[in-house]
Amino acid sequence: MKVIHSVSGTVALHISGDDVIPETGVVPQDLVEFLASAYNFANKPIVSQGGVVQLGLQQFVFQSGVLVTGDKRLAIFQIALVPNGDVVTAADTDAADFVLNDYMKRLDEGLGFRFGAAKTDRRAYQSNLVVEFDVPLEEKLKGLLEIETHLDKEIPRESWPFKIKRLAFGYGELPLPFPTTLSFETVQRSDFVIERRAGEPYSANRYFCTAPTSTKEHIRILEVLERKLSN
Repeated sequence: MKVIHSVSGTVALHISGDDVIPETGVVPQDLVEFLASAYNFANKPIVSQGGVVQLGLQQFVFQSGVLVTGDKRLAIFQIALVPNGDVVTAADTDAADFVLNDYMKRLDEGLGFRFGAAKTDRRAYQSNLVVEFDVPLEEKLKGLLEIETHLDKEIPRESWPFKIKRLAFGYGELPLPFPTTLSFETVQRSDFVIERRAGEPYSANRYFCTAPTSTKEHIRILEVLERKLSN
């Protein structure tokens, strides 16, 4: 297996706003402007002037930012402040973790938040990768190959043969591909998915893969699965 590209990595922090909100509260506009300036976000939430943030009731989403540290520039795809914590998406989960740690430190030092004193730090991860397997999945899964062959006989389409396009493993209701409401739970409970990479020829054996785990663990799991299928 060859890893082509890490599309994104997400870390979700599960923590109560009661434990981290400044004791004196924080003005929504101050919070938005502080984060927008700290990470140079291209898109920031619009809030009305005045009032005090109640983190358990509101959601703020920032997109397209950057964390500058030394000579490194880490792209921040998104930071979302959600009712039960915070969600950061970057190039991979290592980068997302780094941004989350920096974010908590900045809020503590700049606005009087209390992340450093909070007792809980539960994190969930989601990783999205593009990989190339050594051989097509259907060649390793005999039953799927038989289904493809049967469908080609029953519904002949010379230029468009039937190929397995997507495998998904999970539990419960089918998740939305792009959930409108972010939360710790949507990250933690996301499916394990292997699907053909859009726009790539089937001969490339290129797949888009999603897993509710870190980028490094995702790669390791895919390598193990490929070895198991090869036995």
